[in-house]
Amino acid sequence: MEKIITARHFHIETSTKEHILDRLDAIDSEYKKLTSARVVIDMQRSTYFAEVVLYGKRLQIGAKAQADDLQAAADMALHRADRQLRKHLDKVKDHTTVSLAANEAAIEGVLTVDSDVDVDVDFEEAAS
Repeated sequence: MEKIITARHFHIETSTKEHILDRLDAIDSEYKKLTSARVVIDMQRSTYFAEVVLYGKRLQIGAKAQADDLQAAADMALHRADRQLRKHLDKVKDHTTVSLAANEAAIEGVLTVDSDVDVDVDFEEAAS
């Protein structure tokens, strides 16, 4: 995965870049189809703004955060992007296709009623 880290109006220390790269490596290990990640950190007055954009196959996730501390802003933006990525992965995993024959077999298995069982239901009591 291509990782781009840029700073506006200041220079990022090497230790901070390494920390951001470690967090991006952790995100990359969870979702192998990411193609690139862009982290932009901007400083305005005494506030740091961090923006993280993850690109992948049919995927673009963006997250923003701001804080008085550079590392806190970067961590919050990376955490938000990671949370969005996990939510996307959960949605993709839940929408698996099942064949029509498998659905019909499951329905028949649930709806079959034994003829030996007598069920007495009093609808007047159930309605009240």
